[in-house]
Amino acid sequence: FGVYRDPVTRVCHLFAGTSHGSIHRAVYDPTAPGRLVWNESAELDNVGRVVAFAECNGILYAACGLRRTRQGITGGLYRRRNGPRAHWECVYRWPWPARRGGADEAFLMRGLTAVPAPDGDGEVLLGSRAQPGVIERIDPRAEYAVTVELDVREHFAKAWDLSNYRRAALSAYNEMTPWTNPKSGEQVHLIGVAVLHPTLADTPPHNGAWYLVRHSAGHYSTGYIYDSEHPVPSGTNLRGTRAMIASPFDNTTVFTGGGDIGKQISLNTAWIYRSTLPTCKK
Repeated sequence: FGVYRDPVTRVCHLFAGTSHGSIHRAVYDPTAPGRLVWNESAELDNVGRVVAFAECNGILYAACGLRRTRQGITGGLYRRRNGPRAHWECVYRWPWPARRGGADEAFLMRGLTAVPAPDGDGEVLLGSRAQPGVIERIDPRAEYAVTVELDVREHFAKAWDLSNYRRAALSAYNEMTPWTNPKSGEQVHLIGVAVLHPTLADTPPHNGAWYLVRHSAGHYSTGYIYDSEHPVPSGTNLRGTRAMIASPFDNTTVFTGGGDIGKQISLNTAWIYRSTLPTCKK
């Protein structure tokens, strides 16, 4: 879901993206059942799975999975053209994957988030793609030029002192969570990831879960989730950090949740941890 006020009509809308590949719009009406009135037709359809919305420089964007149709490839990053005849247009379409890989991750962009531009002038967008395992920066001011800000596999290969890392590299399942460093005042973004060490993933204490910290200057550091007093049993692991949220009660606590069964039949795999994060070093 995404909430957005059209700057032309001044109407506040609720947008819903579906796994079927469509975007629907509703407006608030206190007299209607459920207090929402949904438009009868979709504002956008015939794209891949709609994963995320983000407002950047006052404009609403949607990350839609790729889909092959009779007319060609659809999907990608869309922006909403506002006003009485509002519509969506594609501004960036990443390459169709050479091979499908697992599920539909090869076609998706996750974690769409607006962050301050590197030069301080307005905002840019961040998006994560599990295949090829990168976080990209998209600049609307430069005709949506795309820069690979982080190669996730390369990052963890270096963190683990490996020559390379070829396994899963899914990041930002849902969103990139803003968090303010209470010591420096720097606003960072916390990004959950699903990565598995090639030899130690099921061995304590290496069978926890990882996350990334994106610093305001655009570089990344690494965090780890593990409770040494209640270790994860050998032969299993936490299988990915899916969500992170800053505590509303203090500025050092973050709640994290995760678990990713993939296509396996699994029991008791979802988890929630409460973490008191140290202040992040630049």
